[in-house]
Amino acid sequence: MSFKYRVSGLIVMIVVLAAALPVLAQDATDEPMSELPDMVVVEHTGLTPEGIEWDSVNGRFLLSSLVEGTIFEVADDGTITPFIEDENFLATVGIEVDEANNRLLVTNSDPAAMGGAAGQASLGIYDLTSGELIHWVDLDEVSPNAPVFFANDVAVDDEGNAYITNSLSPLIYKVDIDGNASIFIEDDRLGAEGFGLNGIAFHPDGYLIVANTGAGALLKIPVDNPEMMEQVVIEQSIGGDGMVFDDNWDLVVVDNPTMTVLRLQSEDDWVSAIVTATSPDHPATTAALRDGEIYVIYAHFEGMDGSVEVNEYEIVHAEFQDAM
Repeated sequence: MSFKYRVSGLIVMIVVLAAALPVLAQDATDEPMSELPDMVVVEHTGLTPEGIEWDSVNGRFLLSSLVEGTIFEVADDGTITPFIEDENFLATVGIEVDEANNRLLVTNSDPAAMGGAAGQASLGIYDLTSGELIHWVDLDEVSPNAPVFFANDVAVDDEGNAYITNSLSPLIYKVDIDGNASIFIEDDRLGAEGFGLNGIAFHPDGYLIVANTGAGALLKIPVDNPEMMEQVVIEQSIGGDGMVFDDNWDLVVVDNPTMTVLRLQSEDDWVSAIVTATSPDHPATTAALRDGEIYVIYAHFEGMDGSVEVNEYEIVHAEFQDAM
């Protein structure tokens, strides 16, 4: 083909593309991106939601309930709807969306354990879209010698294994993708006076970060060799509750004693970490990641025993300020 024809063809292509650009621009603006809410107010008396997750597959927040046990879905306008109602539920605590396997994992416990009863620990695994039960796992059966049972938080690794903290005994459970339970690690270093293990998160490099609230520490535990557990070196005590890795694999932790949400960063694969940003004044329990942003849930524990009536619960967008 001659140079003249190539130039002519190029001119025709440019003209066609130029004519199409306004149409493409119009199509791109036909559906503007919706702004994320600063706060979602949920009206539901006595809910006491300990756990929160953002379900990006179905576009909704999911909440647990220490009082009702039901798992609820919440829209951005605050509309709350029961999603999973299981007769096995006593108090639902931690929840984890496993998008890779289209599952929702829910820890179930007996609040009476906080008053000295033996309690119980179980894990419900459900279809993320339909809410249909896939597995119900009694964790008590794999740790009969544990003095007290309280299943708190749950994390899932890249093979679908779930890891569940027991806040009142020094152990972490493991449940494989087929619903088979075992003790992942039982170690006195996981214990604390009063309330111990709490939030848990999985890092794709093959380890868990676990909060020991009573000890004010974070622990790094390799999933392939849990005996190599070590405490993350941090300059301050952190009474961690719920936590989540953000899009940069920084760790966002709800620090109960200070009512502050912390963002931690590590440069050495979580041998040590520093607090890089804070979001203060949050009486929150745990956090969820939505479109790169952090949302926390206010559980209002003052309404749990019925002495104070709480009618509204807040899902709040956490805005961070530099801590360095």
